[in-house]
Amino acid sequence: MTFELQSFDSKFNVSTNLIGIPNAYNIMAALLCGKVFGLTYEQMKGAVEDLKYIPGRFERIDAGQKFPVIVDFAHSPDSLMKLLETVRPLTKGKLILVFGCPGERDRAKRPVMGDIAIKMADFTFITTDDPHGESPERIIAEIEAGVVGAGGESGKNYRKMEDRRSSIEQAINMAQPGDLVVIAGRGHERFQDYKGAKVQIDDREVAREVLGKKR
Repeated sequence: MTFELQSFDSKFNVSTNLIGIPNAYNIMAALLCGKVFGLTYEQMKGAVEDLKYIPGRFERIDAGQKFPVIVDFAHSPDSLMKLLETVRPLTKGKLILVFGCPGERDRAKRPVMGDIAIKMADFTFITTDDPHGESPERIIAEIEAGVVGAGGESGKNYRKMEDRRSSIEQAINMAQPGDLVVIAGRGHERFQDYKGAKVQIDDREVAREVLGKKR
């Protein structure tokens, strides 16, 4: 991504491996903070250009496959919306989404995120995030209410799968050249709080494992 930044009396181009308007805002904020602390834009330019990715934040998983796979921490309606708005123009084929919502908090956002998912993705896998002590089935059902309310049809444009690993596997196996897979909600996290137990699962590692088998 390349964009022009105008700040006070300076105007210059910024090139970065990161993608999307939210990252442009983040880079702009970082550069302005550096400016306040006395750094020049030339001093900071190299750091911005050398940055490959932020772990779990729009992290591209590349195992030589013919379609992009993105892992992102988006776990709120606003962040999911911005993520999907960013990847939609980059998707030539189908946009395939995997996401869930955590348990024991903010139940009102579940149907809202379901509504966003079904309107912006071509196929959605509704799965678990961190259920904590809450029933995974109830969390998924509350997400599904928003999906169905926005016109979702089970099997046609969404599927429910409690097991997150299986959801990621099916999403990647569904993808064809030109499609784009987004795995949202957990980003860099390595453990899932599942019914009171810590279950080891890293979305990035699971994606690499599945992609390795798919080739």
